[in-house]
Amino acid sequence: MATTSIKSLAAMRKIRDISWNALIYTIQQWDPATISLYLCIGTFLIFVYCRSCFGSRLDPREPRAVQPRLPWIGHIIGLIRHRVDYFDILKKKKPIAIATLPILNGKIYAIWSPSLVQSALRNKDLTFDIFGIEFAENVFGLNKETMSIIRGTSSIEESLVSKMISAIKPTMTGQNLHRMNAEALKEFDANLNTLVLGFLPNIIARAAIRNRNKVHEALMKYYEAGMDQKADVAEITKVRAKVSRESGVKNDEGARLEMALIFVATTNSVPTAYWLLTNIWLRPNIVDRIRAEVAQLAQISNRADGKGRDLTLRISQLEGRCPLLASSYREAVRLGNQVLGTRRVMKDTVLTDADGTSYLLRAGVNVMWSAKQMHRAADVWGDCSDTFIADRFLAGKAGGIDMERKRRVSYLPYGGGKHLCPGRNFAFAEILGFMSALVLGFEAVGLNSSNVRMETGAIGEGVVKPPADGQGGAITTRRRKGWEDVNWLFVC
Repeated sequence: MATTSIKSLAAMRKIRDISWNALIYTIQQWDPATISLYLCIGTFLIFVYCRSCFGSRLDPREPRAVQPRLPWIGHIIGLIRHRVDYFDILKKKKPIAIATLPILNGKIYAIWSPSLVQSALRNKDLTFDIFGIEFAENVFGLNKETMSIIRGTSSIEESLVSKMISAIKPTMTGQNLHRMNAEALKEFDANLNTLVLGFLPNIIARAAIRNRNKVHEALMKYYEAGMDQKADVAEITKVRAKVSRESGVKNDEGARLEMALIFVATTNSVPTAYWLLTNIWLRPNIVDRIRAEVAQLAQISNRADGKGRDLTLRISQLEGRCPLLASSYREAVRLGNQVLGTRRVMKDTVLTDADGTSYLLRAGVNVMWSAKQMHRAADVWGDCSDTFIADRFLAGKAGGIDMERKRRVSYLPYGGGKHLCPGRNFAFAEILGFMSALVLGFEAVGLNSSNVRMETGAIGEGVVKPPADGQGGAITTRRRKGWEDVNWLFVC
């Protein structure tokens, strides 16, 4: 009996060895595409099994789930395909205030209610800092030592990010920011999405890394030479360098951190200035009205050397005395800012909507909302919500106190709460200063409305960029007759 069992076991082992050998031989005959296909199928089946065993379960108090047509990956495909417009698509299908979107083995919370978004922005248990830290690590290539300094010792509130924001707030009106390699920065920004992923960056984000290195090399030379301490350097640059060094960040890594300032100072303000410029200049009557506003602020004097005239504009007066210019700026921001707001729930918390309905948000889950969806909502901004209307933000234009409140709650290009953008006033001042000089002393010729197209913003993009083939066509800017000898001066 024992002999028979041993023989049977040996036979089974032989069959098993033959089967494995046959399988290995068969696989060796497959072409790479077939192997990849079967690996994908196998991985998917394993994932389905794990999802069924360990899938995310909803608490009855959480926002109800909106299931995608294609399980687990449907919402991801929707975001990739439709970008920020996917939130508007979901709202039209299921008009609810907030929902849970199942994604892979987890979930995210999507918010459509403006009052709930404001509640999320005020909630101390929801943070954006963690995304800023992860973004900096992937995008600017910071090492582990610097990341440890950035994260802080015990909490995000003690991190270098918070110290830096506190330090630079008083410096946001500084002048003489040094010009860096604009072309490299442009290419870096264009390839940013692949770098943000943090997945095989040297393979899928080579263009971004190459141009990041160019900017980093220029900044490295700048800091190594101590040029940031010169008298004519902007206060914001000095303060950032000082805080970095005091926190133990070396010059090499400090140069990488400084790329963040160049990034935020250009990637949103430059396209905002573009949308403001094109939308104003496509409307000659608006140009004339803004020109009249700015003219009353201009202080003109003859230069001491007799070579022309000095024209001084006081930036601090532009908002109060040039209401149409300020309104046009906010309108350009409303249309152009399509940021996908994101927060992470740090511990279980409850958000309450304006109607009193409360929702439980679980720790570790991301919360998202679309600024574009809120900035274009017809019930808030009217049937012409997709159209640039220069005087939309003038006092009394909303159509009543209730509508004015709804618009104020729905307008959120700068975040809110403790994460309110510290550079918003700086951007406002520099763009209005630029536009006031352009409108008053120059004229633009050749702008074609058919070339000015605003498309859907990409995930991770703040202000949408103009399409590469539609940047307004060839535009000629030239001095207005009688303004050829003017030298422009700006004061606070």
